[in-house]
Amino acid sequence: MAHLLEAMRALRAEGAAIDLILIGDGPMARDAEAPVLRTEARRFLGWLPNHEVRRFMRSALGALRA
Repeated sequence: MAHLLEAMRALRAEGAAIDLILIGDGPMARDAEAPVLRTEARRFLGWLPNHEVRRFMRSALGALRA
């Protein structure tokens, strides 16, 4: 998680408009919340059905290609 947040900070410092969306409610969710809450662009969605997770993944891939 630390590497992900550092990468987000670096990209935002370079002017990238990025958001962090975390999906799931497994054992790492609570450990992830504290450091991520200190970032500006983040959403915790908790558990979602597989089709919803795939929808988010497709939209993220679409944004990367744009």
